[in-house]
Amino acid sequence: MLDITGCAHLWNNEAHYLAQISNRMLEIGYTTKLAIADTIGTSWAVSRFSSQENIVPARKQYYALLPLPAASLRLEQPTIERLNKLGLQKIAQFIQMPRSVLRRRFGENILNRIGQAIGDLPEVFDPVIIIPEYEERLPCLEPIRTATAIEIAIKKLLEQMCTRLKNDGLGLRKAELKGFRIDGKIIRTAIGTHQSSNEADHLFKLLALNIDKLAPGLGVELFTLSASKTEPVELPQEKLWLTKSGLQNPSLSALLDRVAGKVGPKAIRRFILKPIIGRNVL
Repeated sequence: MLDITGCAHLWNNEAHYLAQISNRMLEIGYTTKLAIADTIGTSWAVSRFSSQENIVPARKQYYALLPLPAASLRLEQPTIERLNKLGLQKIAQFIQMPRSVLRRRFGENILNRIGQAIGDLPEVFDPVIIIPEYEERLPCLEPIRTATAIEIAIKKLLEQMCTRLKNDGLGLRKAELKGFRIDGKIIRTAIGTHQSSNEADHLFKLLALNIDKLAPGLGVELFTLSASKTEPVELPQEKLWLTKSGLQNPSLSALLDRVAGKVGPKAIRRFILKPIIGRNVL
């Protein structure tokens, strides 16, 4: 199930978009039967039970459902069997019956499924969220409300993540911190680095710049730290450490990260070393 709102115009229209998805699935070995509709229920029904056009026009889901069997409403098997015994094989044969009759004979669920398919009742779209490979979670025994407690939470998360990154020879380039409040709201902040880093102290300084922007409200009960981008870390030889120039110098890279954290990453376009020409005053 995909929420394609605002996507189809990139392929000129929904028909081309649907064909593109079908062809891509065919290339990797899957034969599919797809459908597009305003509601989850109608797209599910049409893709499985309709032999007609698989693109249901906007606000036309009622008419698309009429010729389909009762099973296309995602009903329980006993309900489908009762409908069939009464000769109500097609949705068109019972969709206009009084609600009280349908409820008394088949239960409340049949009314909910009809309403969801037509669009009279909302249906929650629960997307699949891919968990990043490098993500740390810190549940709180008591809701956290102070900046000091948030700092402690960030340090614990960074210690855990940096240990994993060092073991894998990787460093962090982009990361996001989320705080799940007890009122259901999510607070978040993100950081980026000019050079891959797995040094917890340096990464903490970047996150600490945004702590005052995090509003804990009545309290945060869960923190997560996820690395959306990682890269291998090059370990320089000790003798060559001080000879690094430009962005290869870890100290300079750390400075640029802190500057970007304060003024924004777009404020730094390119770093160029220029000699200072002129008189010096002590």
